[in-house]
Amino acid sequence: MRSDRWLLPILTGHRQAWGLLLSLLGLLIGLHILGWILPSLTTVSVLLVWVGFWLALWLTLFWRRRLWRRLVVQAVVQPNSRWQARLARGWMLAPGQGLVAAGLALALVLSLTRGIPATTWVLLVLLLPFWVFGWYRAQQALARHLRDAYVRVVTGQLLHRLNGWFLLLALTLMALWQDLPDLRSASLFQAMAYYSLQYQLESDLLSALMITVSSLDGVYHWLVQQLGVVDHGWVVTLLAWMSLLVREALFVWPWLYLCQGIAVLYQSSRGDRGHDDPKQQLD
Repeated sequence: MRSDRWLLPILTGHRQAWGLLLSLLGLLIGLHILGWILPSLTTVSVLLVWVGFWLALWLTLFWRRRLWRRLVVQAVVQPNSRWQARLARGWMLAPGQGLVAAGLALALVLSLTRGIPATTWVLLVLLLPFWVFGWYRAQQALARHLRDAYVRVVTGQLLHRLNGWFLLLALTLMALWQDLPDLRSASLFQAMAYYSLQYQLESDLLSALMITVSSLDGVYHWLVQQLGVVDHGWVVTLLAWMSLLVREALFVWPWLYLCQGIAVLYQSSRGDRGHDDPKQQLD
């Protein structure tokens, strides 16, 4: 039936899909536990966590970027040119992607330290089956039109954008309903101090970073409430939405990159070529 085909692979017990779903659920649980223990970790332990995130994100970003570079090189450079092989390797992309991964890893560490609301974790758990379904289903659909080497990277890009913007919108809407302290009668320094003293951390480095980030939160909330007193309606709304979008993106984007990296690693370790292996057909 058509409905059975649409619900693949979640409801039919497809091994690869269930294995990937459990892997991503394990990653989510691990991040949740890490958010609990980060405040009690020493600086060395925090740096090790950051390095782990950085390596995972760098490998994912570099893999994506190198495939896109290879596609451009094959389309532009002559096949018999000596630059074909040199540019296709894409190792010049490694430093730039490493810097991006370092920033995303730091953002993820700070987001987990700040604390992720329970509603966010619930939303992520509920979205996991749909992400896995989209991962396999999009590969199957794109395999009819794309070359094999680029099916996974295009699938990841598609899921990243769709899930990313949905999560950003949903988390931002939820954040707008959170209760905030009344800072209308407070000075800017008092607002910064109030937010910066909320975290008691074992690591001096992490504490310094969180004081900086929390102070910026205090500046933002103070400005929004002060502008609200003067009745700059659209200005307040724009500032609130922009700030919330940026803050939520600092968690959403690294999370989605980790999901893609886990998915590619899982399929590769299982020897699953996914769409082009007759033994693994989802139909």
